[in-house]
Amino acid sequence: MPSPWLIALDQVDPGQLRRFGGKATSLARLAAVGLPVPPAAVLPVASFEAALERGGLLRQARDVLRRPERGGAAGETLRRGVEALE
Repeated sequence: MPSPWLIALDQVDPGQLRRFGGKATSLARLAAVGLPVPPAAVLPVASFEAALERGGLLRQARDVLRRPERGGAAGETLRRGVEALE
């Protein structure tokens, strides 16, 4: 039975960056043009966020993004990285 948390790389749609993330969609794009890509499993963004939520980490990350001074230099780096994605 397939896992609801993991998707085989060969099932990833290269056009769904927000669903699968940059690394997975880039690898899927390479495979689609016939380049050799090793078999892999992908953790979709929603699954990753659900795991973070269960552990309380998503709330902490959002808090750092709202108030980067609480996360020190790492918080500011995280905030800038997320802004660059938006």
